[in-house]
Amino acid sequence: RKYAQELMRLIHKNDFCRDIAIWYDEFLTPGENFNDNIRKALDKSGLFVLAVTPSLLEPRIDEEGIEHKNYIEEHEYPMAKDREREGKIAILPAELVKTDSVLLSQKYENIPDCVDSDDENALTEALLATAKKLVNDENDNSPEHNYLIGLAYLNGIDVEVDHARAREMIEYAANADYLEAIDKMIEMYKDGIGTERNYETAIQWHERKITLLQKRYNENPNEDNANSLFWALILCGDEYKALRKLAEAKQKYTAAKDLCEAIDNPSNNTLRNRSMSYERLGDIYKSEGKIAEAKEYYEKALAIAAQLAKETNTVEARRDLAVSYNNLGDIYKSEENTAKAKEYYEKALAIDEQLAKETNTVLARRDLSISYSRLGNIYKSEGKTAKAKEYYEKSLAVAEQLAAETNTVQARRDLSISYNNLGIIYKSEGDMAKAKEYYGKSLAIDERLAKETNSIFAF
Repeated sequence: RKYAQELMRLIHKNDFCRDIAIWYDEFLTPGENFNDNIRKALDKSGLFVLAVTPSLLEPRIDEEGIEHKNYIEEHEYPMAKDREREGKIAILPAELVKTDSVLLSQKYENIPDCVDSDDENALTEALLATAKKLVNDENDNSPEHNYLIGLAYLNGIDVEVDHARAREMIEYAANADYLEAIDKMIEMYKDGIGTERNYETAIQWHERKITLLQKRYNENPNEDNANSLFWALILCGDEYKALRKLAEAKQKYTAAKDLCEAIDNPSNNTLRNRSMSYERLGDIYKSEGKIAEAKEYYEKALAIAAQLAKETNTVEARRDLAVSYNNLGDIYKSEENTAKAKEYYEKALAIDEQLAKETNTVLARRDLSISYSRLGNIYKSEGKTAKAKEYYEKSLAVAEQLAAETNTVQARRDLSISYNNLGIIYKSEGDMAKAKEYYGKSLAIDERLAKETNSIFAF
């Protein structure tokens, strides 16, 4: 495997071979017919590259200790020779480890001279001589083509995994303003896919996307282009907010709001976007401690959410309404108006319970778990420990189920929070052993997530 992968790397190091797909028997899986699958691969191929090492000379020994030709000598190489005689394939032996050339020629009929893989110039010349008919005179350098080939190297699709080349090709496409490539660069740097995680670089690519979508919208200001620009602004604002850059986040959310408000006779989708921008701005003002401004935006969002829920009664609209109720519940809780907070949380809970029952989706059940937790927080603040524990336990039951089903970072983080909430309750009751047990469960999850993701979102 090591030598085969090194040979693939050497082949693809040559730019003229960059777009060539390579098949090798690492791709075979148990239960498949090796002969049939190798035959099919040979039929689709124009070049048979033989990784030459002393193992090619080793016999196959059966259960009775009798020596036979090994698989490559007996089956794979003869199949390739048959196609070579028919003019359908070329054979190129590449010596990766010094091998007895006399014995090799005895075991492998009319094997061509080996090229030394340590001599990259010689390998390149041999590839040029044998692979000309496989490749175009020039690789397709269109942004879309480079993006797709970059994805192949990123994921090991018919080529070896090569993160450096993948990043280079996807970045080439992104620099040519190919939007799908820009989205991939954002994802790669945000999640550490094929490169080190770098939130700042992810945001830079997000800013570039916004510039392109703004230009597209200016040239053709229709609702579809507005929607694409809106989401780019919102998601970029979310990235800034995660980095605690609230001023930059506010600027993006405000731009998203202004975009939605500028559209005459908006569709329901644009109205929903407007509501979402109000929610995001409410979140920013709440983070800044500007409760009055936060409440103003949350109330604007609620008015639209209530309208859309009444008019459409869709799952999406009702969920938005529950989110708005919860946001205002948070505001009243911060104002220590627990009665009003409880009122809004209970409205949200009623919707979340109905949606969880109707849809049974992961999202609906997560919303339900969080609603239970919010009401638990209210009862805890009122000193009603038994009632708080009841709601926290309901929240925990859902969180445990979701963590077991999905094992996502988000589900496990939610579970950690549920354990922590119950730890607080047991501590307040003076049950230190039980409190320690739940705090310990929470800590174990947090430590695993921090190690696993190394992400600011895991803390």
